[in-house]
Amino acid sequence: MKSDRLILGCIMLSMLTSSYVIIEPAPTDLLLILATMLAIILKRIYFSKETLLGMLILFGFIIANFISTWLAYEAMEGISYFIITLYLIVTWIGLVGFGEIYRSRLAESIMLFYTVGAFFTALVAIGVYFAVIPSNPDWFLFERIKMFFKDPNVFGPYFVLPTLYMLGLVEQKRRGLYFVLLLLFVGAVLISFSRAAWLNLVIAIAVYYVLPRVKLANWRSGITFYLGIVAIAATAIILQNQTLLTQFTERASIQNYDNERFASQEAAWHEGVISPLGSGPGQSEILLTIAPHNVYARIFFENGWLGLLTLILFLVATLIICARKFHSASYGYVYRICFAVIVGHIINGFFIDTLHWRHFWIVLALAWIPLGGEKNENCSNDYTNGRSRRSTDAFDEP
Repeated sequence: MKSDRLILGCIMLSMLTSSYVIIEPAPTDLLLILATMLAIILKRIYFSKETLLGMLILFGFIIANFISTWLAYEAMEGISYFIITLYLIVTWIGLVGFGEIYRSRLAESIMLFYTVGAFFTALVAIGVYFAVIPSNPDWFLFERIKMFFKDPNVFGPYFVLPTLYMLGLVEQKRRGLYFVLLLLFVGAVLISFSRAAWLNLVIAIAVYYVLPRVKLANWRSGITFYLGIVAIAATAIILQNQTLLTQFTERASIQNYDNERFASQEAAWHEGVISPLGSGPGQSEILLTIAPHNVYARIFFENGWLGLLTLILFLVATLIICARKFHSASYGYVYRICFAVIVGHIINGFFIDTLHWRHFWIVLALAWIPLGGEKNENCSNDYTNGRSRRSTDAFDEP
């Protein structure tokens, strides 16, 4: 259908530009909003009972934000922060709702175009870092590369998904190109000099390594071999470059501001207990000495008990929904990648505020997109008539 191609085009362009988020709204934001609006207007969106569960939990999170907004010390800051959160939830709904029609094939396409966009960003970033490409001062923050992101701590984790995607393709097809791209994306994570991003990547790879496969064969020994080569190559490059070695040594040690972060987190947890409804979205930087650098402490402080509870419920539900798809012989690897990346991002959240990471919400949406490779022309009719049923014949895998 022409309408589907239009919606798909907006989504794929959004993925290609997903690394350019230096401005708000970013191009990826506008494209996803457009795709969601088109899907609704053209009736190419559908919600199963499973999706409605996720929407219900997120609605609870919206309620927590709405209530706490009324308690914000800086009302405009609270409203602005809440609007961004609301937009991200709406785009999650749009991607999953359209994904109910195109299913795993859409999830795979999103991952592919996201990776293409990440490839060009990583290539330029590494070229800039090693002075192969002329640099721009705006691409750095505190001598750490951030490119088109606002912070190196967001730049680094952005490449965890394409890294795992390449690892999955190496595991399945064993082609040299995928291994070269794997090295490229690992390099992009490393030069962010974000300790949380490094931990994110290591945990994501470790989780992906231990997840069950449909075909056991020698996949584990194969992954071990390729990861060993990556580790040796990265170590050799770092040891041979004095600048790299110095930066890694400095970043691996305790930083002067770490104690301030921990103190801010402790204050956030304490104030959250005192103010169970929260202090308002976006108020951490205003009411605390510095931001907590912990998404869970931040949400507890800003959105109260309901905000923290609904967020945790949503993340747990997402992992459960995603894990149910591991059995697929055709698309199981897509959901194993998503599961591992989400776990890595969840851990990352203990050190960085991840709530407004666009790429995190993309992966969260991928996890909820159902299995199957064919679209069902009747799905839009289900949406229009408000039915809770679906025709499953066209969705079942061969």
